[in-house]
Amino acid sequence: MGILDSVEVDDSIEDKDTLGGSYVMNSGVYNMVIEGAHLDVSKGGAKFVKLHLEDSDGNRLKQDIYFTSKTGKTTFGFNELNALSVLACGKTLKEVGSETASKFVPVYDFNARKDVDVEKEVIVPWIGMPIKAGITHVKENKNAMGASGQYEKTNQMREYNEADKFFRASDNRTTTEVKEDSPAVFIDKWKAKWDGKVNDKFDPNVKAPVVTGSVEGGGTTPSPDDLFAG
Repeated sequence: MGILDSVEVDDSIEDKDTLGGSYVMNSGVYNMVIEGAHLDVSKGGAKFVKLHLEDSDGNRLKQDIYFTSKTGKTTFGFNELNALSVLACGKTLKEVGSETASKFVPVYDFNARKDVDVEKEVIVPWIGMPIKAGITHVKENKNAMGASGQYEKTNQMREYNEADKFFRASDNRTTTEVKEDSPAVFIDKWKAKWDGKVNDKFDPNVKAPVVTGSVEGGGTTPSPDDLFAG
């Protein structure tokens, strides 16, 4: 049984066309190829996809997209991944779940401080498929383990990229536009809001907590919050 087989889809979570709010790319729409995508489970039990996108200029995005909480409840990330799947290969996330394969993929090992090959459940139908990704440049406060034993915001800044919206490579349409057979108009709205802009969530007034553990790094993928990590 694969990781996706046990996921219960929550139909109340809808994918809508909204403009919600290392090397860091400028915000914009990029023509990417799915270089890697494997399923995984956090220590707390939350399920996610480790996604690796890359364009012809060598721009890369590596992002963990969580589609369940640690209690197993489906999150909005499921819809985000389902949209990616439909737009990239014409199959839903649940459908590609029956076409995964166990393969060795490079995974960063914090003890070895390098990528090591680990056997993971790879979403085969996605690999090598083109996708347009609306990617934002995000600034926010780094987190660190505080005296309370919980992660708290610090006054240090971290910057990273985040895939905010996916569009079909062939015609720029979203899943909503494909479903409604309507023209591709949302991509221009997304560009008007985000092109070259920063999603600045950094609060300079935050006081650094008493650190009892390591501070999270400034890579391209945000760390999951307590809902996911557990």
